[in-house]
Amino acid sequence: MIKKNIILILLFYFLVIIQTSFLVHFEIFSRKWIGLLVIFIPLLLINLFEIPEKKSGVVAAAFAGFFIDVFSSGFFSVYLLTAIIFSLLIKFILRRYVRFPVFKKT
Repeated sequence: MIKKNIILILLFYFLVIIQTSFLVHFEIFSRKWIGLLVIFIPLLLINLFEIPEKKSGVVAAAFAGFFIDVFSSGFFSVYLLTAIIFSLLIKFILRRYVRFPVFKKT
C-alpha cells in the first residue's frame, strides 16, 4: 500500500510538472482545461480499472488535486476538491450502474 501511494505521488507530481512547465508552450495545451486533461485522464483510468470498493483512486485524486493546487495561481483546494469529487462520482457510477459479469464454476 505504501509503495502504491509513493508511485501515485511521483506519477502525479511529474505529470503536473510536465503540464505546468513543458506543455504550456504548445498552443493546444495553453488553455487551462485542456492542460488539465493531462492530469484527469490518468485519474479517470485509475478509477475505472480499480475495484470500486478500493480507495486508492480517491487517494490518487487527492494527490493529483493537491499538486495542481500547489502549482496553480488560483485558490487553494479548488482542484483538490474537484479531483476528489470526480473520483467519488466515478466510483458511485461504477457501484450503482455498472455490473460486471461473474462466472461461477459449476
